[in-house]
Amino acid sequence: MRGAGATSFIGRWAPTAETCAQPGDQAALQITTTDLHGRGLRCVIESIDERGQGYDALLDCETESGRSSRQVRFEATNETLRLIRLDRPDEAPQRLIRCTALAR
Repeated sequence: MRGAGATSFIGRWAPTAETCAQPGDQAALQITTTDLHGRGLRCVIESIDERGQGYDALLDCETESGRSSRQVRFEATNETLRLIRLDRPDEAPQRLIRCTALAR
């Protein structure tokens, strides 16, 4: 998988430090090189491509309402992640912060 070594978006992410501190995976989103889970989602990363300053990914997801494919873009810095739904251009990007040991 191209881009599998992209450590920039790998980690635990949430909207706020307070959310990072909440136990379980209902508040934070955990992203690895192969999957994404939390906040009601469980997704497998089917494909990922590095494009410019980010990564475009195709996800196969399970939610409470069923299974769906999602096209997303990860744009990460050391501290923040913009999660953009490419398949929903009218939806605002999510801005998440990296959950660190201090924020847990």
